[in-house]
Amino acid sequence: LYMGGEATVELGGRDVTLVMDANLPWQGDGRAVVRITDGADSPDEADTSVSATLAFRLPAWAGGEAAADTIRVEGAVAGRLSREVRDGYLYLTGEWRDGDTVTFDFPMPVRMLAANPNVREDAGKVAFMRGPVTYCAEGIDNGAALHLLHVDAAAVAADPDAVRIERTGFHAGAEGLDERGTGEVESVERDIVRLTVPGWRESGDVRSVTGGPLYAAWHPAERESASITLIPYFAWANRGETEMTVWLRV
Repeated sequence: LYMGGEATVELGGRDVTLVMDANLPWQGDGRAVVRITDGADSPDEADTSVSATLAFRLPAWAGGEAAADTIRVEGAVAGRLSREVRDGYLYLTGEWRDGDTVTFDFPMPVRMLAANPNVREDAGKVAFMRGPVTYCAEGIDNGAALHLLHVDAAAVAADPDAVRIERTGFHAGAEGLDERGTGEVESVERDIVRLTVPGWRESGDVRSVTGGPLYAAWHPAERESASITLIPYFAWANRGETEMTVWLRV
């Protein structure tokens, strides 16, 4: 997994530890360092090497097999290893020595996705991902009636930079009292990456949304420019009761 941690196995009478340091899910870079000791945990400077294969997963969100080009070993290390891309992994096989380092820097563009046409509820809608993270819109950021929001999909498709990417602190926590009782979410703050997507909202009298007749004569929707704020899906429902949607109309 591309997350901070380490794992140790015994190979040829030596303890081989892979130490992973990564900045995912907000950045795509990181490194894996090979550490080799003898069974007594004392370094053997004369011969700290093993023959082994390390397999690095090539995430679909990073381009699949194309992501192998971002995984590198430098200098003399590269000359001791063979590279093979197979079944969604990059296999590095050969002689590993203590301190050998593998670096990676996966691309993390914002991706605008559409559902299979057979998913009728998502027809004419898009969702957003960045790296391995799925995003959603909450009412606390975008106001009520999220179903009236539309993404300017043409602008996003023409220029991916139209989506603003912002590293920010996310404050979770809420306390409320209603007819069903009391509830509280413990206050906590974490760093996240927030997206701002260009779009528009169907405008009109709010009463027509909340208290108007169920049916009325059709007329073209009025457009009001809007910037749609998206947060990681895992973070929703932590700031009080509000609407949420992953799929947005275009």
